[in-house]
Amino acid sequence: MAPNDAWFVTLDAGGHRTYTRAGSFHVGDDGTLRAPDGARVLGTSAAGAEVPAPLRLPEPDRTLGRCADVHLESDGVLAYTRASIDPRTRERTVERAVVGRLALARFPAGTNPQRIDATHFAAVAGVVPLLGVPADGGFGALTTRARDLGNVDLVAGLERLSEAYLSFSALEAAHQAQGAGSKVMMDLLK
Repeated sequence: MAPNDAWFVTLDAGGHRTYTRAGSFHVGDDGTLRAPDGARVLGTSAAGAEVPAPLRLPEPDRTLGRCADVHLESDGVLAYTRASIDPRTRERTVERAVVGRLALARFPAGTNPQRIDATHFAAVAGVVPLLGVPADGGFGALTTRARDLGNVDLVAGLERLSEAYLSFSALEAAHQAQGAGSKVMMDLLK
């Protein structure tokens, strides 16, 4: 789950940058980290590249089946456990390998992204979001093993629901009174 004021950065099928709060990622058949709808998730590589690019497991490790326990850490690091056997000594080693760090975006105060669909947003024309990585001082850490419930305020929702029930009851009473008044009028006309 991304920090409250941050968005995950993805690429849609057309190669356009989109933003989402949906963080239930998976690794696709091609080794690329993907959002639930298949959009590629962007991040910075372990080599320290500045421009966000799709995070992808290394081809040699993926082909050899050496990418076990692929996971995201609270600082946005996409890592896996790589097991190997030294052919000379036959010694088995297990090490942590880092693919890169997730990219996060924040929109300037007073601006809201434009909704594309149920989970994706785009930057409004002329608005450039601030990019960074989790737990870098500018962005908070990720909450792992949790899902974003959205910006739902249950108390406010229940209050609005209560108001709606009261309004409905008032309309129903007015309708019944109108029906009773119409009946009285018809009885007087007979």
